[in-house]
Amino acid sequence: MEESQKTIQHMSTTIDDFRDFFNPNKAKQLFKLSFVIDKTISFLQDSFKNYGITIYYDDKSDLEIFGYENEFAQVLINIFNNSKDAILRKKRNGGFIRVGVEHMGKDSAMITITDNGGGASEEIINRAFEPYFTTKEKKDGTGIGLYMSKMIVENSMEGSIRMESIPHGMKTEITLQVTRND
Repeated sequence: MEESQKTIQHMSTTIDDFRDFFNPNKAKQLFKLSFVIDKTISFLQDSFKNYGITIYYDDKSDLEIFGYENEFAQVLINIFNNSKDAILRKKRNGGFIRVGVEHMGKDSAMITITDNGGGASEEIINRAFEPYFTTKEKKDGTGIGLYMSKMIVENSMEGSIRMESIPHGMKTEITLQVTRND
């Protein structure tokens, strides 16, 4: 019952985030990167375990970002769900997603998300952030998730996002400006 309540609350917040996405009056705030990643993983972890997918993450840094916490969580959800779909499509046993955070110099952080979902061709990677581009069946995807993720990271948070195929999977890198590292 408690897990259901958390899920319902998160869904409500997600709906509010989408409604406020184009609101010009929203305010940026300081947030701890590790807190948002932990919260997002906590929300998805049980569902992913049901599919035999493990999410690995262990970062206790105090890196702070000045941006939109809930929008950034939505970016992570989009990437994690795409990884899950790729792992399931490839029927991988021991599916995994790894999340790493690296402090890059004094003013930026790189969040790296890798999976063992088989990767994608260069042609698909080049189009992945286009609106309405999807490799999924129409009933399973709209092609808007990665496009919105790119808009959030680049336009709302002044960062960058890129993807590349790696052996047996995909790597997504998100670079954001760090406000403070205590």
